[in-house]
Amino acid sequence: MVKFVTLYLGLFVGSHTVELMVDNRVATVELLLDGEAVARLEEAPWVTSIDFGTELESGELVAIAYDSRGDELHRTAQAINRPRPRAEAQLLIDHNANGQAVSARVSWQSSEDERPTEVLVTLDGEPLVQLEPYTYGLPSLSPNEFHILQADVRFEAGGHAHATVALGGEYHVDTGDQLTAVLVSLKGKKRRYDLAELGGWFLFEGIPQSVVAAERGPVEVLFVRAAERVATATEALPGQPSTPDSPVRGWSSRWTAEEAPWVIGGHLRTALSLPRQYRLRLLDPYATRADRGRMSFETFPCSPDLRERGGVLWALEQRFPLAHDQPRVTDAVAVAGLEAAMGNRRRAVVLVTVDDVRDFSTLRPAVVIHYLRRLQVPLFVWHLGAGPAPSGWPEANVITTFKALRHAVRNLEKELSRQRVIWLDGTNDPESIRLARSAAADIAGPPL
Repeated sequence: MVKFVTLYLGLFVGSHTVELMVDNRVATVELLLDGEAVARLEEAPWVTSIDFGTELESGELVAIAYDSRGDELHRTAQAINRPRPRAEAQLLIDHNANGQAVSARVSWQSSEDERPTEVLVTLDGEPLVQLEPYTYGLPSLSPNEFHILQADVRFEAGGHAHATVALGGEYHVDTGDQLTAVLVSLKGKKRRYDLAELGGWFLFEGIPQSVVAAERGPVEVLFVRAAERVATATEALPGQPSTPDSPVRGWSSRWTAEEAPWVIGGHLRTALSLPRQYRLRLLDPYATRADRGRMSFETFPCSPDLRERGGVLWALEQRFPLAHDQPRVTDAVAVAGLEAAMGNRRRAVVLVTVDDVRDFSTLRPAVVIHYLRRLQVPLFVWHLGAGPAPSGWPEANVITTFKALRHAVRNLEKELSRQRVIWLDGTNDPESIRLARSAAADIAGPPL
């Protein structure tokens, strides 16, 4: 009856065109933004302009089709400024003759018809063993226990597909669409909580929500480097080892194979590495434009997982081709937050700045900070050098030595180790979940 021709796959503020595809049975189309009427169309062309406001807010745009008598015929909706995959993934569970789940198969669809560059399948946060291409073995599961099975599929062009399946308990085999994932951070030293302890801690419109699972699982860490000068600033940090006998604590890309052959062997290249369950990616602040039909998009290049190639220092020192000389740091941080929130994993965005950072963004830091909080994405700011840190951001961790960088990496790991993904029964907006007062002593957030 009515479909969106315009798909909002990025971040949007201000006025933007909305085009609809409508069949001949429809007399009127009403557009609602977060439940409020913003436009009414009564004839072709079914095109209008919607003002998404000056702040970066997540929401929902709904189109409702009516016939000539005013009766509703159909409605469709799309999320605005929320994590949305550019591809889709599915999980299919295989059972043995006794009805027990024994393996999981992953399939996908991509608008670019790509093959995946990376597939990660986890059960309760732990990676599963691949039996054959895109088929993963399941351990013996008790039918009375609840488990979360997830698949992350990534593509070379930056697409990302995610699928969630609930296994066991009252769900048996069901899609994760009936669950709500909320990211929290533990305050104390306790690392495990019984689900009974968590019961009643999470509220939706004042009503306690049932907790069906709590997991650690993989971690998404996205670094936004303020400019290519970060690499130069990192190389200049005092205290980096300079001989093969030095402690294995860092690596500098300025060494050549002749000057330091042990570096090529990986002894120092992988220092300041993140644990195996972490995924380290770089998002550069130089936007590129892509055209999709009548819409133009700006994208910020994002690297594949770099954790297995080297440590944090190595990643920060990688050079990248400059698309132009106008970095959009604040805009890139917003996109990194959106990317980190996909997949309902533990997550963080790290902004790395230098003294002379320039920023040509359209968004303000205060707007992006508020947006990341609503997405439940923690933001860390590392400032390289003794000069003043860029204004508008949270207090920066000033890094003037290699030892300080090592401390910052360990601090990041410590904060991420406190995170848990809490799965609540029912489909509610995670931004609307609040903590009961009884949880204040144990849990921080949401939002973080």
